[in-house]
Amino acid sequence: MPAVTVLDEMEVDMTFENESSSEGMKSGRSAEEIEDIVVTAKLDRLDLQPVSQEILFDPKFSTTEFRLIQLDKDILHSIEAGDVLVFRGDENDAAVLCTDKETYEIKEAETTNSLLLFKDLRMPDVKSPTGSTSSSKSPGSSANTSLNASELNDSTSQDENVNPTPSVKSRMIIDVAHSYLEMKRMRPNMSKIRRLLRGSEYDGKTDMEGRQQESSVTLNMLLDKIPASKDEIMKYLDEIRAIDISGSLRLVDGDYLFRILSQVLNCVDENSWSLTQIEKNVVVQTLSCLVQPFFLEKMFEWFFKPLPIEEPGTSSSALKYTYQEDAVCRFFGETLLKSMGKFNLREFLKVWQESVPEGLIVGLNQLNGIAVCDEECSPPVIWHYPEYNLPETFTDRLGLLFETKVRWKLTEISPFIEVFSPPSQNVGNLLTKYARSTTVNGVKYYFSKHGK
Repeated sequence: MPAVTVLDEMEVDMTFENESSSEGMKSGRSAEEIEDIVVTAKLDRLDLQPVSQEILFDPKFSTTEFRLIQLDKDILHSIEAGDVLVFRGDENDAAVLCTDKETYEIKEAETTNSLLLFKDLRMPDVKSPTGSTSSSKSPGSSANTSLNASELNDSTSQDENVNPTPSVKSRMIIDVAHSYLEMKRMRPNMSKIRRLLRGSEYDGKTDMEGRQQESSVTLNMLLDKIPASKDEIMKYLDEIRAIDISGSLRLVDGDYLFRILSQVLNCVDENSWSLTQIEKNVVVQTLSCLVQPFFLEKMFEWFFKPLPIEEPGTSSSALKYTYQEDAVCRFFGETLLKSMGKFNLREFLKVWQESVPEGLIVGLNQLNGIAVCDEECSPPVIWHYPEYNLPETFTDRLGLLFETKVRWKLTEISPFIEVFSPPSQNVGNLLTKYARSTTVNGVKYYFSKHGK
């Protein structure tokens, strides 16, 4: 294929004509005219490529046929590996672009210069006859060059190198863009999933008695409606302990979950198992007449974890389990807080510690995102305050948080607003823009910009 004749430091008046896009079409400039330009510009022909490219508008020229998207390296590698990218979101949501694992927000960015999209344009990335590598720096060409990266690595044909006779080739402008789409990694807001699943809580029954079948939610429905990647949706469903029953996703009734977990813990106590000697198979066999086996399996996924097999060749059925300490403590803590309003902090910590299995240690960090603690009042109090019940817009949520509590430590407020912070930034950067801060006794607090 031909290379580009580079006319550095010279602004050439291009001829734009609507003609046939074939290589053999009649050129607006002849090779002789190009040579006259080279002579006038006092350029050495040996420093240039033998083939000049004339820029013409394609007869099918359009300004709406293509949309340009700026990709980061990770997305580009995903495409090159054959991964599928999907635009997701309900009709009322802003569109996002998802890989299997990550979610990217899409924003339109305008350009100060028009971006020209060419067909078969060749860039001067091959060595000239003098042995140096040519480069294009003609005025206004930088934006156009970036659009043709897929064409950059093609070298000139051997015939052209052997026969350096100047010639002219026509290249077609097939589109002009005045903007492009930017992609930025984001944390998806999953609160819509809870809303969709409310009203169909699982309470031990395997059918859908008394419920409208058409209101059931499936995984495919979530993949259509939720602006998030599949892996992020699956992870969130596990976090909120959603289960699949006959193809329909359902939350678990809180009272039912507490009752079954209590039965499992009673079974552990009756067998006098230590923290690291819990036998899942015995629990399932003991309680299967009272609880659906599939649900007991789920209980172990949510609240227990298998210990490594010490002896080679040991059957998986002989696995020993231990507690997921944070998951068990968090569940019991939230269950206690749901039963009342504000709770004396010291009394709560005592009752909470007594409610969890022996050997587990409770800590306020286990309640991140589901409780608020106010240690500045007398006595200090704590109450249930789930993140998923807060407004979905950042300004409304931040306003409500500062109404609930005048000032917050970064560790206290982060679980409630981190969904609005890009993964590449911390919540502190977000608060610096939308809140004020002060430091008291070496501790930094954030409060409303409009507060006293």
